[in-house]
Amino acid sequence: RLFRVCKVGVPFFLFLTKANCTFFVLLISSFDQRGNFDEAGELFRNLIVIYKRKYGDAHPLLGSAHHNLGVVYLGADRHEDALDSFLQAVRVRKRLAIAKGKGNPDVAISLVKMGVCNLLLKRFDDALVAFDEALAIRQRSLGELHPSTARVLNNIGCVHVEFAWYPQASK
Repeated sequence: RLFRVCKVGVPFFLFLTKANCTFFVLLISSFDQRGNFDEAGELFRNLIVIYKRKYGDAHPLLGSAHHNLGVVYLGADRHEDALDSFLQAVRVRKRLAIAKGKGNPDVAISLVKMGVCNLLLKRFDDALVAFDEALAIRQRSLGELHPSTARVLNNIGCVHVEFAWYPQASK
């Protein structure tokens, strides 16, 4: 449907521009927002294939597509699938950060989502690892007092409550 081969036999992905990519992400996100998780998931999976063909394994759009697929899975209560998608997003985004020789705040965003998935799956140790790594990135890139840094600290507090580590949770 959306990702068909053009009539002249040229694959659609060869015509992808940044503007087209933004349009498709917004279009797919509208399916997710309306609760059409299966359709949104299918479209993001197709977009991932297209991005890999066009850009390879290390491109910001690929990392975003994996992350957005994870968001769709999270909305559909498919926590294992969401965790896998966020892990892929972290891998791509870390690869980009290493290639550029600097940190990538998007890594922290996907790590937080990984932590949330692990929390929902009652894997508190794994959640804490993801949140701790996200916290380190946010502290470096945004500072100690930034609201995004505070939200990660709140997530870590939630894990501590699950472990009944109340003194640590209150920090």
